[in-house]
This record gives sequence, C-alpha cells and structure tokens, in this order.
Amino acid sequence: MDMTPEVFESQLQFLKQNGYSVISAGDIVSHAERGKQIVLTFDDGCDNFYTEAFPRLSRYGYTAVVFVVTDWIGKKGYLNWPQLSELHSTGITIGSHSCSHPHLPDLDPVQMKIEIARSKEILEQKLGTAVTLFCYPFGGFSVQAVEFVRAAGYKTAFTTNRGLGGNDQDILSLRRVRMSNTVNPVRLWAKCSGYYDLFRKPRPSH
Repeated sequence: MDMTPEVFESQLQFLKQNGYSVISAGDIVSHAERGKQIVLTFDDGCDNFYTEAFPRLSRYGYTAVVFVVTDWIGKKGYLNWPQLSELHSTGITIGSHSCSHPHLPDLDPVQMKIEIARSKEILEQKLGTAVTLFCYPFGGFSVQAVEFVRAAGYKTAFTTNRGLGGNDQDILSLRRVRMSNTVNPVRLWAKCSGYYDLFRKPRPSH
C-alpha cells in the first residue's frame, strides 16, 4: 500500500459511511455509470496487502483486485503463492501486472507479447482460475500493447491515467483514481465524485 494502515482504514470508513459499494472488476462494464460503486485496485503485489489491507477490507466486507508481477512472487516484500491462493479463495481478484514490470512501449513486439501473455499463463496455472484483468506497468501502453492484451484473452485492463471509469472509454485502457496518505476527507470526496479529475485529460497511448 502507498499509505499507512491508519489512513487506509479511515478511507474505508469514509466509503462505508457515505454509501459506496465496492464491486468486483469483472462487473465494471455492467455497473458503469451507476452511482456510488467503485473498484479497489492494488498494484505490484506487495506483501503488506496481505498483512494490512486484506484484514481491513474483510472487516468492511469489501473486495479488491491485486495486480501481481509474476517474477516478484515469493521475493522479499511481495506476496507468495500460498498467500495469493488464500486471497483468491476468499474473493480477492488476482490480475496480471506483467512478468517483470517493464515499460511496455519500450519493448519490441516479441518481448511485449511474452510479458503480457506469459504472466497470465503462469497465474492461471498456479491459481487454477481464469485471469482476465491486466494492469500496464507504469501505466505505459500503446496500440500494440492493447492488441496483445486483447489477444491474450484479458477482458479488462487498467492504466494510470487519472479519472473515473465509464462507458466513454476503452475497456482495455481504463482510468483510475490514485489514493495516498495526503488524501483527506474533502479530497477523498472530490476524487470519488469525479470533480478532482474533471479537468484532467488522459494521456494518449504512447
């Protein structure tokens, strides 16, 4: 997590007290533009998701998506396979964040395809479930990367472009709202409502 556990807890309290429901990323298309419904995503697969975020999410009855880098699984500071299996069994969605976390537009087409497709294969083999969500490392994507994501069988993919999701965008290049330690209740309301990013333009594919 990119914040202290105490701040994360306060943000979960805000969501609960203000009537937000947390949906799975698999429902994001059918739920788009339906009010106070959000998807919580966590990048990289750090092990403090298991020790700090997951217990708090469970306490509030919330789910989330964890995007993992397959080469980092089991390394110091990152989730291991038993933890990922447990998270999956309790309803946390595991998505791919590539094999080695490269900036995809810098790769040649062969390397890019491997990073996108192989990470999916590894996760599916180890977890015994379909992996349909992808997150572009560093938010870097291109027309070629989107096509490889589509060809690999992912249904949804996330960028780091700021903004709320909706029906006006490609489901394979969804925007997100970043949270941090500096997000106070007023700023959190602005981010969740969409006002915070109202005048921000998403980056084009590059």
